[in-house]
Amino acid sequence: MASAKQHFNQGNRHHELGHYQEALSEFEAAYMAVPDPVFLFNIAQCHRKMGHDKEAIEFYKSYLRNAPMRPTGLTCRSGFWS
Repeated sequence: MASAKQHFNQGNRHHELGHYQEALSEFEAAYMAVPDPVFLFNIAQCHRKMGHDKEAIEFYKSYLRNAPMRPTGLTCRSGFWS
C-alpha cells in the first residue's frame, strides 16, 4: 500500500501534466491515509481545473474549515512534503 507521501507525489506529477482526474484520485488516497487538510485544497484544485465548480467550492470550504491559517494556491500544493 502506498503512503500518503507517495500518493501526494504522484498527484503532483499528474497535476503538472494536466491529468486532473488521476491527480484527484491520488490526492483522495493521500487524504485517506493522512487526513491533512492540504489534500482538501489539492482536491478542490483538481475539481476546479476539471470544471466541477460545485465540488471545488465544497472542498475549498472544507479546507478553510479544517486549516484556516494555511497558505493557499501553489505554495500549499508544492510545499506539503518539502
